[in-house]
Amino acid sequence: IKALQPYFENINLMIVEASGMTVEQVMSIMGWTEEVLMENARLYTKGDLVFNAISQKENIGISEEEYLTGLAKYAESAGTTSSMLEAYYGKDYIMENLLWDKVLVSIYDRATIARVEE
Repeated sequence: IKALQPYFENINLMIVEASGMTVEQVMSIMGWTEEVLMENARLYTKGDLVFNAISQKENIGISEEEYLTGLAKYAESAGTTSSMLEAYYGKDYIMENLLWDKVLVSIYDRATIARVEE
């Protein structure tokens, strides 16, 4: 559980910043218990570990050019500027999201997709 503390701190900060409410208020509105929050953190952490392992094994990374292009796309989608988006979320958070996107595309491109008859 101690390993999850940074995740909780980040999520708490994002919730408070996004909503202007306390974490407890958001949890109450969403009907979340501490157990639900813990389970979400566990699932996120497992997913993060898998994605990081895939990115390392497959040597997938984000170049500066890919970062700037991705940042511009994210900013356009959010209706803001690249500099404002980067100032709000920080380069590390945006890089992580771009890496997740790239890993997902890599997995999808290699997947064998077949229709299963019921």
